[in-house]
Amino acid sequence: MQLIRILIVEDDPVWQECIHNHLSLVENFRIIGYVDDKESALKLFPFADIVLMNDYSSKNKFDGIELSIEMNVIQPTKIILMTEDLNKENILKAFGAGAVHCMPRANYYELSHIIRTVVLNGNSIEVLLDDYAKLKKDAILHQLSPSEREIFELLEQGFTQISITRTLHKAESTVKNQVSSILKKMKVQTSKQALEKIQFNGYSRTKTFNKKKPN
Repeated sequence: MQLIRILIVEDDPVWQECIHNHLSLVENFRIIGYVDDKESALKLFPFADIVLMNDYSSKNKFDGIELSIEMNVIQPTKIILMTEDLNKENILKAFGAGAVHCMPRANYYELSHIIRTVVLNGNSIEVLLDDYAKLKKDAILHQLSPSEREIFELLEQGFTQISITRTLHKAESTVKNQVSSILKKMKVQTSKQALEKIQFNGYSRTKTFNKKKPN
């Protein structure tokens, strides 16, 4: 039976104990660490098959939405976000940040089944998320002109503005103006933020990093 390595990112010792007591009894589950801060989570998550994480730290040590985005920027990661309040806004934020599942933290006793489903069998929600991401991308890029969309597609492929001018045989000033128009329409400040907004279904890292955490 496949070993499943689990990283738990949680700063509440009571919930840590509840999750530990539930998962430690499950055959072929190995908890590789309990961490309560961003730096430790970023060091350990590459060694985990799945990450269990609270969406907000009660002690403001990490932001689960922000951290999910950072992890997925580094490498694709299966993340289950646990929340105190399972509402539409939190669910969309979780999936937009790259999580494969979002659940009430109080339902931790369902974790063993959810983890097996996500890691071993895949998850039907991932198919829906792919479709959602495509629809979201089309909605965001619909406002771009055909020439702007052509430039954006090259940016997605890693082209710089200089290489775009050479590829499309356009003046550097023309490409610069079109890129500026793209950023304005997408309501971001840099090309990197524009690409992240597409990658994370309407959320850019800057948008989440500047978000005020709840008291």
